[in-house]
This record gives sequence, structure tokens and C-alpha cells, in this order.
Amino acid sequence: MTAFHDPKGGDNMSIRFHRLDKSKEGSKGISRRMFLMTTTLAGITTSSMLRGVAFAQSSALSSAQSASVLRMVQDIYPHPDKLKLSHYEAIVTSVTQAAEEDTATAKTLTDGLAQLDAKAQALYGSNYAEVENADSREGL
Repeated sequence: MTAFHDPKGGDNMSIRFHRLDKSKEGSKGISRRMFLMTTTLAGITTSSMLRGVAFAQSSALSSAQSASVLRMVQDIYPHPDKLKLSHYEAIVTSVTQAAEEDTATAKTLTDGLAQLDAKAQALYGSNYAEVENADSREGL
């Protein structure tokens, strides 16, 4: 989803969901499909390496922030019928480990999660992870 601000400086904003926009014009970087495939493979690999290790609390993220990252990973790759919760948790574990190893990554991640939660609070009166509607979370 992309938000476009009014070029005249107003407070109006229009929202376009990416899945409805088939245009590739101006597309740069990694494709969504490649991102999903890479993160899923990383999660499955990490999960098999952990062999059932419980979802660990991170020193870089609060439990609420970890829950938001978990919800985000589930929203990005919504296949609960094909992937176990442990696969999603393994992806979150790899993200939080990267944050624990690098303070700049941790700051970027925590700042982004704070902005996401602030937008969710402003629009829906709850944190990102608690927003019920998946399309609303995608919009955030």
C-alpha cells in the first residue's frame, strides 16, 4: 500500500493497495515475491536449526514490539495453513538477533515500530498488533 499526500499541502491523503496496482513503473529494489521467499526460507532454516527452541524474548525489543514484528511477518506472508507459528517466530528471532548485534539496526527497528504503533493508535486506538482487520494493518 502506498499513501500519497495532497501536493497542494492539504491534509488529504489517498491510499492505494499494491495488490490492486498492477503497474511496475518506477519499481526498484527487491520484489515482494523475492522478499517473501527469502524471509520464509530464512525462517524455516532458522527454525530447523533451533529445533524447537522456544520463542525467546529479545534484549533489543520489548515483548510488545516483538509481538508487532510477529504480526507483521504473519501479515507479509499470510499462510497459517502451510506454515507453523514456529516458522514465523524463527523469522522474528532472526530479526531481533540482528537488532541485538547492531545498535543502528536496533534503533531503526524500534523507531519504525514506534511510528507504526503511533499511526495505529491515531487511526484505530490500539497498537499495530492489536488492529483486527488485516487490510487496515496493511494500510499502516
